Amino acid sequence: MAERIIKLNKFSTFKYFVEKKYEAGIVLTGPDVKAIKANTFEVRDSFVRESDGELFLWNMLFNSGSLGAQKRKLLLHQNEIAKISEFLQNKRNHGFVLSVKYNEKNIIKVELGFGRVKKAQDKKSSEKRTTEKRELEKQIAGEL
Repeated sequence: MAERIIKLNKFSTFKYFVEKKYEAGIVLTGPDVKAIKANTFEVRDSFVRESDGELFLWNMLFNSGSLGAQKRKLLLHQNEIAKISEFLQNKRNHGFVLSVKYNEKNIIKVELGFGRVKKAQDKKSSEKRTTEKRELEKQIAGEL
C-alpha cells in the first residue's frame, strides 16, 4: 500500500522557500485521530517550535472540540531533532506543515518543511514561473 495524502498545505509552498523536508510521527488523542480520519482539521497556520530538546507542532486546528493552540509532540530521531533545532536557531528560518498523510503501515505522519519566508517579489516571480509552466504544458497537450 502506498502513501495516501490526507491534507496538503498548498499555502506553505507559496509562503515559504522549502529547504529541508522531514517526515515525523505525531502524538494525537482519540478525538484528534477521528477528526483526521473525517478530514475536519486545518494545518494552514500550524508551525514547529523547539522546547527542551523536543519539537512541537502548534496551531493544528481540529473541529473535534480540542483546543487549537494546544501543542502536539512530534516524534523524530534525536539526530534529526538536533539538526532541526540548530536550523531553527536562526530567526529567519521557520518550520511548517507540508502535508498530513498515512504511510505504508497506515500510520498518520506529518511531512514537515523547514525554510525561510518568501518576500513579495519572490512570490510574484514563483507565481509567474508556475503560470508559464502551466501555459507551456497546455500548448504541448494541444499539439498532441
